[in-house]
Amino acid sequence: MRRVFDPAELNAMAWRDDVFPHIAQAGMRPEQMDFTVPLSNQRNICIEHKGALFFLECMEDGVYEIHTFAPPKFGVRPLFMGVCGEMFLKTEAVEIFTRTPACHDRAITGLEKLGLRRLFERPDCWATQDGRCGLITWSLPALEWMTSTGVPEAGHLFHEQMNQQGVDPQHEDWDVHDRVVGAALTMIRNGFFDKGMTLYNRWARVAGYMPLRVEPLVNVGNAVISISDDKVTVK
Repeated sequence: MRRVFDPAELNAMAWRDDVFPHIAQAGMRPEQMDFTVPLSNQRNICIEHKGALFFLECMEDGVYEIHTFAPPKFGVRPLFMGVCGEMFLKTEAVEIFTRTPACHDRAITGLEKLGLRRLFERPDCWATQDGRCGLITWSLPALEWMTSTGVPEAGHLFHEQMNQQGVDPQHEDWDVHDRVVGAALTMIRNGFFDKGMTLYNRWARVAGYMPLRVEPLVNVGNAVISISDDKVTVK
């Protein structure tokens, strides 16, 4: 994946003859879909993934709307989920929305297969050559992505390392747990500590696992001191 900063690259894709008619309302001209200003906003993100472009517009802190730009029959479904995963793991994103015209059956089927949540349809707000149709809004929360996709290899390795160091995980092996803990660990390693901890603990409480807690560590040079309630442990 590659972060795109040049609006000319995004405009060139959006204005293609085999792309623009599928993403624009009837009567709209290509120059009316100009990403120069939106891409200058550093909160918005454009990602290139295997030839397709994805523009993620920041709606509010942690919430993005994703727009997909690729020729028809390009096979963007797995790329779409890969970009969403990249956002959840490497940015503050906690929920990603997208919208699709209610008359675009192929796009609707694709989003349903990806497991996005259909929230609502606003009627008669999208202009087509045959009249107006509704616009459907879909949602992918980070926690749903973590349970369905996540980062299972990182979670499995974490549990293996616990076993190797003589620590009993005190629960059975479960692929969903591997996905969630692996995603949370990856978020933490990428600098999103609070987000990783919050999402894991939210899942753990409803899944029946012990939530994680943070205990202060003090490095005094020749030892590391762990402080927990009224107990001090020196390592």
